[in-house]
Amino acid sequence: MRFNIEPLRFRHKPLVFYTITHGVQYWFNSIIEKKGFQYHRSSNRKKKLSYYYRPAKKNAPDYNAPLVLVHGVGGVSFYTPLIEDIANNYAGPIILIDLHFVSLRITDEIPSITDQLECICEILDKHCSKNAKATFVGHSYGTLLLSS
Repeated sequence: MRFNIEPLRFRHKPLVFYTITHGVQYWFNSIIEKKGFQYHRSSNRKKKLSYYYRPAKKNAPDYNAPLVLVHGVGGVSFYTPLIEDIANNYAGPIILIDLHFVSLRITDEIPSITDQLECICEILDKHCSKNAKATFVGHSYGTLLLSS
Protein backbone atom coordinates (compact mmCIF):
# COMPACT_ATOMS: atom_id res chain seq x y z
CA MET A 1 0.00 0.00 0.00
CA ARG A 2 1.34 3.43 -0.95
CA PHE A 3 0.02 5.81 1.69
CA ASN A 4 0.95 8.97 -0.15
CA ILE A 5 -0.81 7.99 -3.40
CA GLU A 6 -3.79 5.79 -2.57
CA PRO A 7 -6.99 7.38 -1.27
CA LEU A 8 -7.85 7.04 2.40
CA ARG A 9 -10.64 4.52 2.88
CA PHE A 10 -12.72 4.64 6.02
CA ARG A 11 -15.93 3.16 7.34
CA HIS A 12 -18.34 4.46 9.92
CA LYS A 13 -19.14 2.20 12.82
CA PRO A 14 -22.71 1.21 13.73
CA LEU A 15 -24.65 3.73 15.83
CA VAL A 16 -24.61 1.36 18.83
CA PHE A 17 -20.79 1.58 18.85
CA TYR A 18 -20.91 5.35 19.22
CA THR A 19 -23.64 5.03 21.85
CA ILE A 20 -21.32 2.83 23.90
CA THR A 21 -18.27 5.07 23.49
CA HIS A 22 -20.25 8.17 24.46
CA GLY A 23 -21.68 6.25 27.43
CA VAL A 24 -18.17 5.34 28.57
CA GLN A 25 -17.28 9.02 28.39
CA TYR A 26 -20.20 9.94 30.69
CA TRP A 27 -19.09 7.21 33.11
CA PHE A 28 -15.55 8.61 33.03
CA ASN A 29 -16.87 12.14 33.71
CA SER A 30 -18.66 10.95 36.86
CA ILE A 31 -15.51 9.22 38.15
CA ILE A 32 -13.13 12.04 37.35
CA GLU A 33 -15.35 14.72 38.93
CA LYS A 34 -15.02 12.89 42.26
CA LYS A 35 -11.25 13.40 41.99
CA GLY A 36 -11.70 17.18 41.75
CA PHE A 37 -11.53 17.62 37.97
CA GLN A 38 -13.74 20.07 36.12
CA TYR A 39 -14.57 19.70 32.44
CA HIS A 40 -13.98 22.74 30.24
CA ARG A 41 -15.42 22.89 26.75
CA SER A 42 -13.54 24.89 24.19
CA SER A 43 -15.14 28.22 23.38
CA ASN A 44 -13.23 28.44 20.11
CA ARG A 45 -15.20 26.58 17.43
CA LYS A 46 -12.18 26.32 15.13
CA LYS A 47 -9.85 24.68 17.62
CA LYS A 48 -12.37 22.61 19.60
CA LEU A 49 -9.97 21.37 22.24
CA SER A 50 -11.72 20.54 25.50
CA TYR A 51 -9.98 19.46 28.70
CA TYR A 52 -10.29 18.45 32.33
CA TYR A 53 -8.60 20.56 34.98
CA ARG A 54 -7.83 19.85 38.61
CA PRO A 55 -6.26 22.71 40.54
CA ALA A 56 -3.31 22.06 42.83
CA LYS A 57 -4.15 20.52 46.17
CA LYS A 58 -4.11 22.85 49.15
CA ASN A 59 -0.97 21.22 50.57
CA ALA A 60 0.94 21.44 47.26
CA PRO A 61 4.33 23.12 47.28
CA ASP A 62 4.58 26.24 45.10
CA TYR A 63 7.16 24.65 42.80
CA ASN A 64 4.88 21.83 41.56
CA ALA A 65 4.63 22.32 37.82
CA PRO A 66 1.34 21.53 36.11
CA LEU A 67 1.08 18.03 34.70
CA VAL A 68 -0.45 17.88 31.21
CA LEU A 69 -1.64 14.49 29.92
CA VAL A 70 -2.41 14.09 26.21
CA HIS A 71 -4.04 10.75 25.46
CA GLY A 72 -3.83 8.51 22.45
CA VAL A 73 -6.33 6.83 20.16
CA GLY A 74 -9.33 5.59 22.09
CA GLY A 75 -9.77 8.51 24.42
CA VAL A 76 -8.93 9.72 27.87
CA SER A 77 -11.35 7.25 29.52
CA PHE A 78 -8.97 4.36 28.72
CA TYR A 79 -6.49 5.93 31.14
CA THR A 80 -8.86 5.96 34.15
CA PRO A 81 -6.65 3.85 36.52
CA LEU A 82 -3.55 5.89 35.61
CA ILE A 83 -5.38 9.19 36.07
CA GLU A 84 -6.80 8.10 39.43
CA ASP A 85 -3.31 7.10 40.60
CA ILE A 86 -1.80 10.39 39.45
CA ALA A 87 -4.64 12.40 41.03
CA ASN A 88 -4.12 10.60 44.35
CA ASN A 89 -0.34 11.06 44.39
CA TYR A 90 0.38 14.35 42.61
CA ALA A 91 -0.34 17.56 44.49
CA GLY A 92 0.19 19.99 41.62
CA PRO A 93 -2.36 21.05 39.02
CA ILE A 94 -3.36 18.45 36.41
CA ILE A 95 -4.68 19.10 32.90
CA LEU A 96 -6.13 16.25 30.83
CA ILE A 97 -6.50 17.21 27.19
CA ASP A 98 -9.61 15.61 25.61
CA LEU A 99 -9.09 15.00 21.90
CA HIS A 100 -12.55 14.10 20.57
CA PHE A 101 -11.31 13.28 17.08
CA VAL A 102 -9.17 10.35 18.28
CA SER A 103 -11.57 9.26 21.04
CA LEU A 104 -13.86 6.94 19.06
CA ARG A 105 -16.59 9.58 19.24
CA ILE A 106 -18.53 11.36 16.56
CA THR A 107 -16.93 14.65 15.54
CA ASP A 108 -17.11 16.83 12.47
CA GLU A 109 -13.80 18.71 12.45
CA ILE A 110 -10.18 17.93 13.22
CA PRO A 111 -8.07 20.92 14.27
CA SER A 112 -4.59 21.26 12.81
CA ILE A 113 -1.57 20.36 14.94
CA THR A 114 -0.72 24.07 15.16
CA ASP A 115 -4.21 24.91 16.44
CA GLN A 116 -4.02 22.10 19.00
CA LEU A 117 -0.65 23.35 20.30
CA GLU A 118 -1.92 26.94 20.49
CA CYS A 119 -4.92 25.73 22.45
CA ILE A 120 -2.73 23.83 24.95
CA CYS A 121 -0.66 27.00 25.45
CA GLU A 122 -3.87 29.00 26.02
CA ILE A 123 -5.05 26.43 28.59
CA LEU A 124 -1.74 26.69 30.48
CA ASP A 125 -1.86 30.50 30.35
CA LYS A 126 -5.41 30.50 31.68
CA HIS A 127 -4.93 28.13 34.63
CA CYS A 128 -1.26 28.57 35.47
CA SER A 129 0.63 31.62 34.30
CA LYS A 130 2.20 33.02 31.18
CA ASN A 131 5.33 31.06 30.29
CA ALA A 132 4.63 28.49 33.01
CA LYS A 133 6.82 25.40 32.96
CA ALA A 134 4.90 22.15 32.79
CA THR A 135 5.48 18.41 32.72
CA PHE A 136 3.96 16.80 29.63
CA VAL A 137 2.92 13.17 29.32
CA GLY A 138 1.77 11.80 25.97
CA HIS A 139 0.76 8.41 24.68
CA SER A 140 0.19 7.29 21.08
CA TYR A 141 -1.33 10.28 19.25
CA GLY A 142 -0.48 12.44 22.26
CA THR A 143 3.23 11.96 21.65
CA LEU A 144 2.79 13.12 18.04
CA LEU A 145 1.15 16.29 19.28
CA LEU A 146 3.71 16.94 22.02
CA SER A 147 6.72 16.32 19.79
CA SER A 148 5.61 18.99 17.30
